[in-house]
Amino acid sequence: MKINVCAILPNGHLLMANGTKENHLNVYRDTGEHIRDILVSGKPYDIAVIDLNRIVVTYWNAFYLEVMNNNTFNVEKNISLQNSCFEVSHGDGRLYVVYENDIQVMDLSDNSTNQVHCCRLNGEELWKFECDLIELPHDITVDSYQNVYVVGYNSNNLTIIQHDGKYSKTLLTEADGLYHPTAVDFDTDKRTLLICLHSIWHNVEIISKHNIQGTPKYGLSSILWSMFNLESTEDKLTKIREETLHMKQFSSDIQVFLGTRQINNLVVSETESIKSAIGTTKDNELKIVFHNLIVKLLDEVKEFGQIKVSACATSLHFRDIKIDQAQIGITIPTSRNMSEIKLQVMTSFDIFKYRKHTMNISSCVSLPDGHFLMANGKGKHLILYNDKGKHVRAIPVSSRPYDITVIKPSRIAVSYGDAKYLEIIDINTFTVEKKIELKDDCFGVSEEDGRLYVVGYSSIQVLDLSGRQLETLKMELNDVYYITTSKDRLLYTDTSKNKVHCCRLNGEELWQFESESIRLPVGITVDNKQNVYVVGHSSRNLTVIQHNGKDSTTLLTLQDGLHKPNDVYFDKEKRTLLLCNERGKVTLYKVI
Repeated sequence: MKINVCAILPNGHLLMANGTKENHLNVYRDTGEHIRDILVSGKPYDIAVIDLNRIVVTYWNAFYLEVMNNNTFNVEKNISLQNSCFEVSHGDGRLYVVYENDIQVMDLSDNSTNQVHCCRLNGEELWKFECDLIELPHDITVDSYQNVYVVGYNSNNLTIIQHDGKYSKTLLTEADGLYHPTAVDFDTDKRTLLICLHSIWHNVEIISKHNIQGTPKYGLSSILWSMFNLESTEDKLTKIREETLHMKQFSSDIQVFLGTRQINNLVVSETESIKSAIGTTKDNELKIVFHNLIVKLLDEVKEFGQIKVSACATSLHFRDIKIDQAQIGITIPTSRNMSEIKLQVMTSFDIFKYRKHTMNISSCVSLPDGHFLMANGKGKHLILYNDKGKHVRAIPVSSRPYDITVIKPSRIAVSYGDAKYLEIIDINTFTVEKKIELKDDCFGVSEEDGRLYVVGYSSIQVLDLSGRQLETLKMELNDVYYITTSKDRLLYTDTSKNKVHCCRLNGEELWQFESESIRLPVGITVDNKQNVYVVGHSSRNLTVIQHNGKDSTTLLTLQDGLHKPNDVYFDKEKRTLLLCNERGKVTLYKVI
């Protein structure tokens, strides 16, 4: 063991980084008893305690640092840096980060203050603009009306600021395809914006142009600005509430006492801000002034017309109740044309690579709380992201995970391939509730009505949630790794024959689908209408197949950024489609 760095946490525990065990922090009691290992995103270089609940960690040869909660060790914020950093220290609410040739001072929100400054050419400042929605502003440009456009690298957005700095509006977000924008330029002649995006530092991936229509000449509405302030305050109060609940659950009495005082001051400040906003907001009274000719017409015309009533034959029909009793109404579901299905990007992000060249995302699901959970087939951990595409934590597991299925309301099942077992895990604590040993390899896994369907090469094992084997479906399987279930159906992909199979839950085949456009089919999922979505790993596409297997259409291809996709997951409640590729690109789509 080689200890590189150590720190004493506020609760008295000892936190250390073992140089011989990369990507881990070790927690010990002050008596020397080992408590746990924490998986982190790199090889730790230095640790600094921020306050009662937070620490900051730097990493070897990394262009970022992470702020963590020292109770749960979840990453609260990942701060991007321009260079690799070394030591870090905290004081007076600021971080002091040591680089090779200098020391940078930053606040805890980011390495920049997220501010935009406007000055005269002699340096005299005219106005300063700051907004929490712009994280790590990267480039700036000005239109012919002196309105300012700025791209936020971490916030993945484009914001316009009024020429006097008083109002702003977000024009483009990650939902519009903006991911790590680095540069922006306004063409005053053509009235177009050129935006450059990064997938990684120093590697330009996409160049796109956006036409600007209706750019405000005189400024944005003060009412919209007030609404923006109130929404921002609401977000802050919600975050304060969540932090308070978390503090009461995990912190000591003295930490709760000190934290409550600090939080109370923040709440009072935000309350005063709300009162000020409400006090300065004015109602708008709308009045209609009629044209003089209309007023004259109303005065001179006595009648505008007549209403006449005439009698005609009725169209009433007598219905015998006995006839109704003898008939049973049958609702026939209407089939949706496959070409009508469209996808709209909601969120897109790249999973942070914990080690170089060790990423193979084999499965992805949406959890009931909206978070995204992915399985890295080349590492012994699951990866959790929130619905905004921000990294939450890495969850250590017992072996290399292959597939994940959600068991509502609060559990998942994880399969471990040739390790020949799966685990049922609580998604609130991510503790293993049950380990189920199997006779054969277990790759794809799906849950339906309290039963687990587990596929391994040439057979499908059916288990209950206690692990008792109910039956084995002997089918003509070759290379089958992915499976899904929906109501009374079981579907799987055959990678060697490039086929998609649909069966009853007892294994009786209903239909099979084969297309030259789908090569090496892998991940598969089903929507509310029993339409089937399947990704082709080699063909690099996403195809939707009609519920009866008779029609299909290609929804996404390589031109849409689909590169070696592995899995796809349909959330039936939210009508969203989560898709991941082997390199860690994750995209959430709205199905419309």
